[in-house]
Amino acid sequence: MEAGPTFAASFLRACIASIAPLRELAYLARSIYISAVLHRFIVIALFLLLPAFAEKPDAQLLVGDSLPDAPFLDAKAKPWKWSDLRGRPVAFTFVFTRCPMPEFCPRLTEKFREANQLLQKAPIAAGWQFVSLTIDPAFDTPAVLAAYATAQRADPTHWRFATAEAAVIAQLAGAFGAGRVGEMPTHNLRTVVVGADGRIRKIFVGNEWHPAELVEEMRRVAVSTSR
Repeated sequence: MEAGPTFAASFLRACIASIAPLRELAYLARSIYISAVLHRFIVIALFLLLPAFAEKPDAQLLVGDSLPDAPFLDAKAKPWKWSDLRGRPVAFTFVFTRCPMPEFCPRLTEKFREANQLLQKAPIAAGWQFVSLTIDPAFDTPAVLAAYATAQRADPTHWRFATAEAAVIAQLAGAFGAGRVGEMPTHNLRTVVVGADGRIRKIFVGNEWHPAELVEEMRRVAVSTSR
């Protein structure tokens, strides 16, 4: 989704100001003209680099680790936890509805939609679940997420958009190398596959993976964790 110039400019300034060595550039960002192409390039660069400057979590979650249980709210404001999804493969990723870069959150959302469509054509017997978890809980309320899910033609049976307390999201996102920097959220692209036993089975980095790869991994996990 494309964001308006005002939001994009605010996002750029907030990202720059959030990194101590680059704070002096915030003044320049307010006062100089930045071409549309250069502006887009800078925002992409900040999305990729800012998490490296964020505070490192005490512990990373890796393949083979159990996913810690945590409380969330879905788009209907209904409480749920990871443990509620046990018994089926789960894939989740981090997004936010105001994301100004088509290559980031909108791309991941599109890939989830395509992956779910593939599974609907050839279902996993145990079922499956996709979760798009916001990293912007102050803005992405359940009502906002519900509207976004509708706009994205999300299948409510197998795909939920969720939020949680900021501390819960910060801890989970940080454990996968994602984070929240400054006034606006920014993050690395991580898509995580969890087995029916609640253990992390695969972490896709970036947005170059194909929906069929995710589906294949979820099928493999459904078989391996059911034995």
